[in-house]
Amino acid sequence: MAEQDSPFVLAPPPWSCKCTAYALPFFYSASSGLPADLAYAPLEAASSTFSSQSEAGGYKGGLCMLQIIRYTETPVGPYDEMALLPGDFSMPHAKEANMRITRIYVSQKDTCYNVQPPLPEGKTMEECSTTDWIKAKPELRSKATRMVWWDMKQPQTEPSSERDEGTGSTESDTLLAADRTSRTTDDQNKNWWPGLGRWRIGLWLDDAVLELGEAEKLTL
Repeated sequence: MAEQDSPFVLAPPPWSCKCTAYALPFFYSASSGLPADLAYAPLEAASSTFSSQSEAGGYKGGLCMLQIIRYTETPVGPYDEMALLPGDFSMPHAKEANMRITRIYVSQKDTCYNVQPPLPEGKTMEECSTTDWIKAKPELRSKATRMVWWDMKQPQTEPSSERDEGTGSTESDTLLAADRTSRTTDDQNKNWWPGLGRWRIGLWLDDAVLELGEAEKLTL
């Protein structure tokens, strides 16, 4: 049976997970404008209900975060996760602004089905549609946290002749990359995010525990 056709593990919250986490905090001003081609995957960027500031909430900027987490113990088994939180957003019909995950990737389907963010309708089963928005406050703690350097320099776009036949991709393509064809000569974006320096100080949280409690469903 193919993995996409097999039943998934139902694991309602709360979750208590053991992991190793890497976090890159940075600041970005709302006046600079949210770089939508970086903040959103193509599917979400094309959906006004997800990426339109008039429909999904205005971009407020502020503290941003890129997180890479390797879970070793969770209710659905081990998996890897990468998430981008590009700052605060307002919510329609609400006064407060909160950080929002605009891009998130996991390495197995059970997590995707149990902790599913809002997603517009796509062409594949993995792009199943939902319009529900949720609010959650996960708690991450570690007794072995250290500061590390992140090298943010982006690989150059390969000529089309070097791309994989039939996929248009190369080994240097990354999940959070934008269309680098138009950015190769743009010094502002050579370190992934506009205006970001090549070397950034981040956090390495070893032997960490992440607690994820009940999420609050938001009514828009």
